[in-house]
Amino acid sequence: MTLRALIVDDEYPARAELRYLLSKAKVKVEVVGEATHAQEALHLLKALDYSLVFLDIEMPGLDGIILAEEIQKMKNPPQIIFVTAYEQYALKAFDVNAVDYLLKPITEERLNKALTRVVGVVSDTPEEGQHLNKLLAEKKGKTVLVNPSDLIYAYVEDGALYLKLTDDTLLTKYTMKELEDKLVACSGKSFFRAHRSHLVNLDHVKEIVSYFNGALSLIVEDADNTEIPVSRGQSKRLRDLLGL
Repeated sequence: MTLRALIVDDEYPARAELRYLLSKAKVKVEVVGEATHAQEALHLLKALDYSLVFLDIEMPGLDGIILAEEIQKMKNPPQIIFVTAYEQYALKAFDVNAVDYLLKPITEERLNKALTRVVGVVSDTPEEGQHLNKLLAEKKGKTVLVNPSDLIYAYVEDGALYLKLTDDTLLTKYTMKELEDKLVACSGKSFFRAHRSHLVNLDHVKEIVSYFNGALSLIVEDADNTEIPVSRGQSKRLRDLLGL
């Protein structure tokens, strides 16, 4: 498979370096266009079908995030790999369905991993969001990727949403509804909305407690054996789901 690529970056040395790395990549990439700003990129995208766009973020005029939003409105949008020197845009980048997010300076190994991911997406034609099978969270000012299967539960506290893992608790910028939708897309029925402020990975539930008034709570497999209450409405749904 040959990927037809467009490079969008306002700095010539960055475009030249990326073109050089692509010439040595394990995946065959044909660079058939370069653009220095968003309007030029949109003109090229309308004139030719691309399978892949390498997109800088901080550029004159429209930035790369806004350009990516415009690209996603196309009938058959190309895959997007962000290439930037700034790590703080990662959450926004994946919100616009980017396949990968590369930090400059790019290494051959990292580029090859990103291209392999693109080939998988293009070849398999996955359902929308299938290639976004990681959760984004923050840890000590950096963006980290979390496997959905590692999430024990998510909870809201003081207006912020946190991901509880076996040995860590991470802040995320998702709303609870956004997280729930993403987890359902990634992992099917493994996740259950216990009530408004908690979402639980049923694969990490080790005990279900039933109370005299019909209420339920879930004991999860963390170090504290955390007990998560289930709302009245969701208790009925959980009983039906588990056949209780």
